[in-house]
Amino acid sequence: MYFQNTFDTVLGQRSKVKLLRYLFSCQDELTGRQIAKKIGLSHLKAHHALKELAEQGIVCVKIVGNAMIYKINPNNLLARDILKPLFKSEKELLFILSDHITKRFKIFAVSLILFGNVIHSSGEENVNNVDILLIVRDEMNLKAVEKEVEAEIQEIYQSFGNYLRPLIIKADEFYRRYRVGDPMITQIEKTGKVIYGKSFSEIANGTEVAYKIA
Repeated sequence: MYFQNTFDTVLGQRSKVKLLRYLFSCQDELTGRQIAKKIGLSHLKAHHALKELAEQGIVCVKIVGNAMIYKINPNNLLARDILKPLFKSEKELLFILSDHITKRFKIFAVSLILFGNVIHSSGEENVNNVDILLIVRDEMNLKAVEKEVEAEIQEIYQSFGNYLRPLIIKADEFYRRYRVGDPMITQIEKTGKVIYGKSFSEIANGTEVAYKIA
């Protein structure tokens, strides 16, 4: 372990971060090839990164037959007390973001759905934008949400460094677009994540918009 600028060597490469994130999440003993395949790294790059992490004591390595088997060293102070909580906190960031948005808009919304790169990023592209579909009950709630949006955009940027991009539609408009197979609505249904309220099918089949179908 380096005691000066420790994270320069431990987290200074994206390949090491990906390796550590995966090993902390799976807790299995795996070969370098298995790990490389799981996280989309070349075997050579994974081998070099694992070798360095093993030299620092963060990763345990043992030889089984012709294979080298790796896992997180549970007794390593840096791994146990710093990196493990760090990656645990990382996994909770999306929940914290979702909770922040939900608290602001749930009183007005039938459903709140996150979609786009914030949900499905591979980690390679820019995910600065937070796209959210807000389905509101009626015109009154639509106007109320529009008044709250600017404040939420500012708070999200200050807290997370991301730009909130809300798509706000009323339940009856959503129903019409859902029924005719609007491409955007279809894509959001396939790839989005409901963080509050009803699913698309529940809204389309529910009583909240049924009276507007005539």
